[in-house]
Amino acid sequence: MEEELKQNIPHIIILVILIVGGLFVLTKFSWIRCEDVPGWCSVYCKLVGNSRIAMISGKTGVGNPEEFSRQIMQYTYHVVENIPPSQLSFGVLQRYDLVIVERVENLTEKQIEAIQGYMDTGGTILWIGDSGIKGIRGLPEELINENKNNTNQSTVSAELQQNQWQKTGLNNYLLAEYEKTIDARNATLITIMENHPIMLGLKKELPIRRTEFTIVKENPAGVTKISNMLINGEEYVAIMENRYVGRIIYFAFPPENVGSETFIMNLIGYLVNC
Repeated sequence: MEEELKQNIPHIIILVILIVGGLFVLTKFSWIRCEDVPGWCSVYCKLVGNSRIAMISGKTGVGNPEEFSRQIMQYTYHVVENIPPSQLSFGVLQRYDLVIVERVENLTEKQIEAIQGYMDTGGTILWIGDSGIKGIRGLPEELINENKNNTNQSTVSAELQQNQWQKTGLNNYLLAEYEKTIDARNATLITIMENHPIMLGLKKELPIRRTEFTIVKENPAGVTKISNMLINGEEYVAIMENRYVGRIIYFAFPPENVGSETFIMNLIGYLVNC
């Protein structure tokens, strides 16, 4: 028996390596959470270190990135690092386990290509509202606001690209078509998937007094709807998820407007492991 065990040791080691390697890949690309396998979080987090979160934000659009970052850092142990759109590149984004895109209505085609490259390699994205819906061809983000104040608007309007999602193919990643942005009052967040990790421990109907809200037309064949928003008797998709290579979560409204510690903890805990 002892001799047989010695002969099998190399096979056992190879099996363990394959299991650990498989778990690492599944966790890295968000197909499982480390909590799904007892004891795996401590092993995985020692291998990869603490997760890094990036916030891409600009000067116009839906949301309050500073407040969202503050809530994340207050309610979780994560630190959020701000990346101005002018510094966007695939190389920079590769350093992060989660990239949040909020209040950055204007993104150039090259900036969107950098984000798409991140998603193509399995990156996890939290996309909020009308981010990326407009862009000025070839101009860095900081020049956009200068041009907006220019009295000669003819040049600016000629360069402004409406519906940038469609133009750059971003809607193929988000699986949504942008329609319009509204200021919603007395809205209600209605949970569709009560067992989804983001919505655990929350009321099925959660009142939100006022929020900016982006109305989109989703591709029902490709997305999982997590919750809807009830506004003036009409329901619109509020949170949805799809699997590309990694995980893509789309919020039609700013998550910080929910005003719930549990919600923020659920959301970040679902998107990053360590």
